[in-house]
Amino acid sequence: SGALGPVQTVSVACVSGLIALMQGAKLIQRGAADAVLVVGVDHLSAFVMAGFTALKAIDPAGCRPFDRDRCGLTPGEAGAAIVLVRRERAAADAVQIRGWGSSNDANHMTGPSRDGSGLAQAIHAALAAAKISASEVDYINVHGTGTPYNDAMESAALRTVFGESGPPVSGLKGMLGHTFGAAGVLETIACVLARQERLLPGTPRLSNFADGVPASLLKEPRPASRLNHILKLNTGFGGTNGALVLSH
Repeated sequence: SGALGPVQTVSVACVSGLIALMQGAKLIQRGAADAVLVVGVDHLSAFVMAGFTALKAIDPAGCRPFDRDRCGLTPGEAGAAIVLVRRERAAADAVQIRGWGSSNDANHMTGPSRDGSGLAQAIHAALAAAKISASEVDYINVHGTGTPYNDAMESAALRTVFGESGPPVSGLKGMLGHTFGAAGVLETIACVLARQERLLPGTPRLSNFADGVPASLLKEPRPASRLNHILKLNTGFGGTNGALVLSH
């Protein structure tokens, strides 16, 4: 109660949660707010299920991101919230949104650009805004839907930016499902928890690595010696791409 100021509804397919975090950070950055409540929520409806069924994009065996035998996503449902505050009001150990970038492939209504150029553009913009180099990124949390095209596109984008041997990479949708508009907020919370626990998450339900996946893709979780900069990625229908740098 007592919250005042602008209210925005962000609807940019599966990048909505991540773009909402960027919009909230921009409000604080330009002095329009001292604190912003960012809420990501998506209801799993019959319409959504029918749409992905028509696209033959649901894996009947469950989502297996970056797996050789992957064949689709697992629809999920979630609500998650993050409070952003101005730096001088933040706790000493708070995680900072240090930089962000977004782009659009303008490629297809549902399919991503095969070469990952749009996502690579968003990553470059986020790193430039954060004033860090690719070599300073300690962990990448990917979108990782388990669909053949998305996983291959993300792998291509990461090779473009980080080369053949980049920082540790993993995705969480094998455990959480694809929560669509809520994914960016929910998975960002997971990244913050990973930093607090000094733990690199694995990629749940990954059994056999597909060809062309990042060499640093993690199958199992492992302790992290350093998590100063985390890169969070999401992509979505319409060729939307988002990249967010979380720093401490």
